[in-house]
Amino acid sequence: MAGNTPTHIPIPKNHADFERKAVVLFREILKDPSVKRLGREGQEQFGVDLVGYRDEKISKVVGIQCKKKAPTSTLAETEVRDEVKKALTYVPKLQEYIIVTSAKNDTALDQLAQKLSQAQAKKGRKIRIEVWGWGTLEELIDQSPSAQQVFDPGWSPSLQKIQTNLDEVAQALRGQSTATQVQGIAEQIQLQSSIQASILPSEFAESILTAELKRINQRRGFGEAKPSKELAELAARIALGTFLNAPLALRADALERAARSNLAPETIDNAKRLHAEAVKLGLSDTSLYDALLPEAEGNIDETLTRLATIDRPEARAAQFNIIGRHKGAAGALSWLAEQKYAIRCHSACNIDPLSRGIGVQN
Repeated sequence: MAGNTPTHIPIPKNHADFERKAVVLFREILKDPSVKRLGREGQEQFGVDLVGYRDEKISKVVGIQCKKKAPTSTLAETEVRDEVKKALTYVPKLQEYIIVTSAKNDTALDQLAQKLSQAQAKKGRKIRIEVWGWGTLEELIDQSPSAQQVFDPGWSPSLQKIQTNLDEVAQALRGQSTATQVQGIAEQIQLQSSIQASILPSEFAESILTAELKRINQRRGFGEAKPSKELAELAARIALGTFLNAPLALRADALERAARSNLAPETIDNAKRLHAEAVKLGLSDTSLYDALLPEAEGNIDETLTRLATIDRPEARAAQFNIIGRHKGAAGALSWLAEQKYAIRCHSACNIDPLSRGIGVQN
């Protein structure tokens, strides 16, 4: 954050926690939503914990190694050399290799990384090697709201804005505040207090968000229900921080549901924004959104083709509803018969199934 001292970010509690949080940060840094942890426990990782592409270009493979250290420990040069040696054997060849550590920044390690990069260049291998200490990571995390949320759940964009304004006022006044400026600061602190008060405690955030999702889903198909609008409003509450203490996966799922429900030509931009926020929170399964997106862009056949490859009740229900919208009730019921599916009503079955958006089952 330009012009401000970075927030003191809590160091992750263990190596696995470090990796999971670093995924969110590097999705922002590399501008690649596909950044992920490499392999599974017990598999050879070649010095790479996370892997992704710079700007989503498959020719620019980036490997990241996370080194969680005890508060007073440092990262040794021998560790850096050992990890780089392994990373050089990774296939396909890495274009960038970054070692991130919870230890303090170290000029000697920066210089070592530069020397190792130059040594590889002399051998005809182009690879950029870097070592980032916790000071560097704090600055980068401080610039990314999504990374702030996973590394420091108590962080608030509003609090950050207040600190920015306080810094600016202090610099401008040099110790002599005017009544107007003092009043402005007081109003912002009052606003911050109001926002903080709306953040649900962790013991309630998960249960209430789960209940809200369940309620919206159960009301689907009823005349007065507007699930797209209700999910969008729920997503707005997540963005404002009401459910900041709910699990990341649950918040990501809620945002993705809102994105899917807004996949229509007139609201596709909203859907894309919501989907992007879900991915930032660590959403991994985007198959249903990816399948529904072509219909919103005018390609119904592509959506039906993609949905046919997903063996989930939501995908079958989506196929049924899409066929019903474009081919009428007769077409949808004919498709049910061809697929040998049965109708599962949400409540009384004397209601037109196409108007209810009902599910289908084998």
